[in-house]
Amino acid sequence: MYFPTLVLLLTAGLQISLVGAAKAPKNSTIKLDKCAATALTTEFSAGFKQPNPPQIKSEFTTSFVQHRWNQRTSVIVAGYLENSGSQGIIRADQAYDGSLTSSVYDYNNMTDDTMVDHTMNTFQSGASCPKVSRDYDNITFPLFSKDMLIKGGAVFTGSVTRDFSGRGVGRDILAGVTLPAVFK
Repeated sequence: MYFPTLVLLLTAGLQISLVGAAKAPKNSTIKLDKCAATALTTEFSAGFKQPNPPQIKSEFTTSFVQHRWNQRTSVIVAGYLENSGSQGIIRADQAYDGSLTSSVYDYNNMTDDTMVDHTMNTFQSGASCPKVSRDYDNITFPLFSKDMLIKGGAVFTGSVTRDFSGRGVGRDILAGVTLPAVFK
């Protein structure tokens, strides 16, 4: 899996978490710091100060459609991702080209900052049992922890409006060591 194509998948989950955190339930008030509230109502304000990044939800699930390509191949994949920051595990299920794969990435078992324990079950079309493989693999799905934005030094990018979730606060973060990607 190519890291840049992962942006679409994880961006949706992160934006849902960030926008959800900025939206208030009915009959309650939104609790934003003064700078963030000012930025939402008065864009390009002279008194603006960078608000501190918030914590995010590290337990989430999301579905995705992903297009991975390079000079030799083009693959369109539909899938489902389950991120568990508290357990240090990501599960990703994908369907493509007549097969189904289910991968578990265990971030509690890493060789260094770039290799993670990866177990993959592949169900080929017409096969009676899955092919199971386990090895250390490059990080293709970064684990979203509660303090990911804080530790990563996320930058406030202003207010955002999404058709599916309404208005909220946007932040950018650069993630990855060997294959960096910007999450918005």
